Amino acid sequence: MVNVSVWDTLEHAQGMGSLPEMATLAKDFIALGVEFERPIVNYPLLWQLPQP
Repeated sequence: MVNVSVWDTLEHAQGMGSLPEMATLAKDFIALGVEFERPIVNYPLLWQLPQP
């Protein structure tokens, strides 16, 4: 399972790990056997779409 999110700042991306909604969903997925990589890795931007 892979989750891809796009955020406008690194601080916003890092905040994803502390959202209560994410913790609730994580418990459900762990019960199904999903293993999460911790801490959450935020990779640098390698490319972006041109603005119209």
